[in-house]
Amino acid sequence: MSLDSFLNESNGIDVDVDADQSSNLDLARVYIDMEDTEAAIEALDQVVKKGNAKQKEEASALLEQLKGK
Repeated sequence: MSLDSFLNESNGIDVDVDADQSSNLDLARVYIDMEDTEAAIEALDQVVKKGNAKQKEEASALLEQLKGK
């Protein structure tokens, strides 16, 4: 398999989006630690909209915790 064919294959994973949402999850945790609930919710909402299934599940759980406070 050549490098060109490997790079042109589509496996359905958008690494950039997954990485962005992983960063948003990390950012939300920092906001939670800083007690900035509003900013945490904004970051988590983005993950719920754009993340993969695992990220969405984690973001939803964190949102539930925040709403319970």
